[in-house]
Amino acid sequence: MAAGFSGSSSPRCDFLQKNALRSLALLLLLLTLVVVAEIGLTHRNAYEATQAHERDRVQHDLADMRLTVSGYLEKLTRDAQLMSRSTVLGLYLSDPTPENTTHAEKALQTLSMLRGDYDQTRYIDQNGQEKIRVDRENGQSVLHRQGLQNKSDRGYVQTGLQLGAGQVLVSELDLNVEQGVIEEPHRPTLRAVAPVFLDGSRRGLMVLNIAADELLASLRVNLPAGSDLVMLNATGGWITGGGALDWQFMLDPSARLSAQDPALWASIEGQHSGSFERLGECYHYEWFQTTGDGVQAPKWLLAQRRANEPCAAAAAEATQIAAKRIAITLLIALPLAVLWHQSRVKSRRFQQALQDQQAELSMIAQEAGHAMIMVDRQCHVLWMNREAERLLGWSEAELVGKNLHETIHLTPEGQPVHAGLCPTLNALETGERHGTDRDSMVGRNGQRLVFSTRVTPFGPAENRKAVVAFADVSTHVALQQELAVQAQTDVLTGTLNRRSIVQNLQAALDDPTQTPCVLALDIDFFKKVNDTHGHQTGDQVLIHFCRTIETMLRKGDLLGRMGGEEFLVVANTLSLADAMGLAERIRAAIAGTPCLCSPDTPIAITTSVGVAQPHVGETMEQLLERADEALYRAKHAGRNRVMKAGAAIA
Repeated sequence: MAAGFSGSSSPRCDFLQKNALRSLALLLLLLTLVVVAEIGLTHRNAYEATQAHERDRVQHDLADMRLTVSGYLEKLTRDAQLMSRSTVLGLYLSDPTPENTTHAEKALQTLSMLRGDYDQTRYIDQNGQEKIRVDRENGQSVLHRQGLQNKSDRGYVQTGLQLGAGQVLVSELDLNVEQGVIEEPHRPTLRAVAPVFLDGSRRGLMVLNIAADELLASLRVNLPAGSDLVMLNATGGWITGGGALDWQFMLDPSARLSAQDPALWASIEGQHSGSFERLGECYHYEWFQTTGDGVQAPKWLLAQRRANEPCAAAAAEATQIAAKRIAITLLIALPLAVLWHQSRVKSRRFQQALQDQQAELSMIAQEAGHAMIMVDRQCHVLWMNREAERLLGWSEAELVGKNLHETIHLTPEGQPVHAGLCPTLNALETGERHGTDRDSMVGRNGQRLVFSTRVTPFGPAENRKAVVAFADVSTHVALQQELAVQAQTDVLTGTLNRRSIVQNLQAALDDPTQTPCVLALDIDFFKKVNDTHGHQTGDQVLIHFCRTIETMLRKGDLLGRMGGEEFLVVANTLSLADAMGLAERIRAAIAGTPCLCSPDTPIAITTSVGVAQPHVGETMEQLLERADEALYRAKHAGRNRVMKAGAAIA
């Protein structure tokens, strides 16, 4: 029995042992699979988070590139349109006297000095001939009257002469050409071309050249380390990023990417944005074309390239890492906990990398040339850069969490400070980009400020955000004010010029509440002053004459220079008798106040005056003719006297 029992138990033990081994093996296999799945899931989540952040970073970089280019083009086109409609230029075109020519030249020099980065500021006539040209040379705005060129063969001139009123052309980004030859060293140039019209007739073009080197440098600054800037035109010509191929499209059409790889170029043209691989390197791109009322602009491809890195590099690296981890896990079961711990550490490193990249993006935003504020779907401020803090006066800590619209777009009484819809609220609601050249905001000190604003929304509708980029346009306001003063003022005397005084007289005659009288004045024997003492002294006499008259005028009375030594006073709400009294007081003051041009040579002068009051149905020209006739009689009666105009001229 004992022997029988012993013989029967041995197979059972073997069976139990084998079963236990199978269970243990299954348990180890299940444990291995669980750990492998955990490693794969953790790695996949970290990889996907990194990839998502990389996509966000690329989109942010491309958006920042768009903002940078938009800022340059908006400034350029706005200035071209402003100068093409300038009253000073209109005066020059309607009456190209030396004085009006000088005004127009000074206006272009003023713009060149205010901007500082315009290589050339030009007026070109309808035949393509340069008429006024200001070049930026060694930090100075230099007016050239010699060596003016005919540019009728240039594409931007030919296209510009086809534009309608109010339109503006942005040229292709190319190399500057002088005397038919590409300039050396190369000068990448952008141009804004605005047509000039006078009384509905095309008279030429206002052309502004801006050096594009600074634009390209600004685009490079905002790229992360290890990335290269790439820019091509709409035909595949390399502007930058092509190495030896840069700018070769101007000499050899086969140097274009479209000619070298037509299939790749067709794919790029077919999508607004995306990625492509060329020569083992990955390019992330987006097509850009500026928009605006009446703006015609070319398309450019803006891209960044990761040096020596193919598009699939991240996925290949991730797959390789995952395969190694799984192999190690399958071969060595005991250190699974260590590997899991390493995976968790790796995940934390990924999170830290994400935070570091977020900090880098924040730094880029801080260093951007525009003031920028990001808002959420409810228009609450999420962050703002230092330029926005400087312009508005608020710190980021003060504005974060506050409603941007209610803070900077409403007065303390709750009234909107701008006309129409708020561009920020509109962009958040519609998901469309909005902008305006004149957006009013309220600063921290309560002062109303004016900016050029662009609002770019992004993200899904339910969680949409927007970046508000804005720039100070005070330079434009100052330029407009200076041009307005130049258009109305006589340069020498500071009085109104002929055009302005005549316009004011016509407005007074058209106003039924006003009864203006006019005084036509002329300095007696002024030619003798010039011949005896010189024109410089003559100029001082003219200034003295005007300052003396101004002391005699009431608020609302106007003094203007009609030309040479002839002047006109428009005295509103004054009877003819009172106007005669004013004229006599002016005559006496001029006669009794010699011009002290120098302590040793006081120059005595007198004036003759003709006074006229408008008659019913009389035109302005007839009124001025009667005043001139009275002035003529005063001179022939011996000068230094006042004469009243006669009856109305039929």
